[in-house]
Amino acid sequence: HIPAGQSVALVGATASGKSTVAKLLCRFYDVDDGAVRLDGLDVRDLRRHDVR
Repeated sequence: HIPAGQSVALVGATASGKSTVAKLLCRFYDVDDGAVRLDGLDVRDLRRHDVR
């Protein structure tokens, strides 16, 4: 959980998935298994326009 107004940094080695996480949050592509949640909602249930 990240409180409103707070920032998060993704850090890690090259090819560890940082860009993939950002792309999943923006729905540039969707997960095949599991879920990505934004404000408790599965991002697949939101319109792409609304999460970008």
